[in-house]
Formats: sequence, structure tokens, C-alpha cells
Amino acid sequence: VRKLEVLEEHTKTKCNLARTSEQLEFALGEIDILSKQLEREKRAFDKALSCVNSKVLKQSIQKDKLISKCTEIETHIQKQEDILNYKENEIKELQHFINKQKQTLKKETSEFKIQKEQESYITKVLGKKKTDLK
Repeated sequence: VRKLEVLEEHTKTKCNLARTSEQLEFALGEIDILSKQLEREKRAFDKALSCVNSKVLKQSIQKDKLISKCTEIETHIQKQEDILNYKENEIKELQHFINKQKQTLKKETSEFKIQKEQESYITKVLGKKKTDLK
């Protein structure tokens, strides 16, 4: 009886071992499948991350180029504004000089007319005196 019980226990244990071994193999198979899936997803993620990083780098380089170009354009605009301001100041100085010259010319013209009128008057008066003396 005891042998039979031991044999029965042994058979139960063997069945439990077989069932547990089967479950273990199934679990190991699942782990293997999940590990491979995880590896595929990791590679896909790494590839996507690499693409995103590459795109970010290209955009960063493009941004730097645009900033550089903007700075260059701003510098050019500033130089042009400086030149324009210089030219405007030159024009103002020349206008001031021309206005001064106009005033001087008007004054000289006026003085010349007065002098001519005086000479004409003197000539007329002297001419009259000569005719009176004769």
C-alpha cells in the first residue's frame, strides 16, 4: 500500500513537473517572442529618433544660416542708412550754402543797382551842369 501511495505521489509529481515544464516552456517562448518584439520596436524607435535628430540638426543649421543672413542684411541696411544720413547732411549743408550765396548775391545785386542809379544820377547832374555852363 505504501509503495502504491509512493508511486501515486511520484506520478502526481511527475504530472505536476510535466505541466510546470510545459508552462515554463510556454512562458520562455512568450519571453522570447516578446524580447524579439521589444528588440524590433527598439530598432524602430532608434531609427525614428535618428531621423528626428537628423531633421532637428538640419533645421538648426538652416536656422543658423537664416540668422546669419538676417544679421548680414541688417548690417547692410545700417550701412545704407548711414550713407543716406551722410548724404542728407551734405544736401542740407549745400542748401544752406546756396541760400547764403543767394542772400549775398541779392545784396550785391541790390548794391550794384543802387550804385548804377547813383552813377546815372551823377552823370545826369553833371551833364546838366555842363549844359548850363555853356
